[in-house]
Amino acid sequence: RKLNDTHVDYGPIRCAHHHFIKHAQQYPQKLAMVFEDQSITYTETLFYAQQVAFDLVTEYQVCPNDVVVQLMERSIELVIGILAIWMSGATYAPINPHDPIARLMTCMEQTNAKHIIFHSSTSHISVSSYSNIRINDIINDMTERDLIEILSSIPVSPEHISHIVFTSGSTGKPKAVSIE
Repeated sequence: RKLNDTHVDYGPIRCAHHHFIKHAQQYPQKLAMVFEDQSITYTETLFYAQQVAFDLVTEYQVCPNDVVVQLMERSIELVIGILAIWMSGATYAPINPHDPIARLMTCMEQTNAKHIIFHSSTSHISVSSYSNIRINDIINDMTERDLIEILSSIPVSPEHISHIVFTSGSTGKPKAVSIE
């Protein structure tokens, strides 16, 4: 019986950002990310993600279950954006900034997204019919705010769609796939 007893109790099922918040509380000064010559602690990452989530909700009217496309290069800001999208209760949809504009538009139409988060290096690809959000502007223009009350009132559960990825399929046309 002991030999095949492989059950492990992981506790209640939580969203990925809830695990990140718990980890940030346990290890606030440990490095959360290292990218090229940049590094950032769990506390800093959580602070920035909460600030961006706050702006998504209050400035850009992102609501739970909205789809937010992220059109960004790999970076620390990319991860901050993912966490912020989840904290706002929205669904994260990554799109490769090197894809042709036709593919970008097809992906946007399939997801019914209204918002695109850009990085400073991808802001030249802005799409006029969508809410264009520059993550660097939010991060550079931060002030101390009481975010906990607003962010903790957003209903997010493991049953929400976490993110949408795109497959190319046999037709070559991107197809959106939702993941909880």
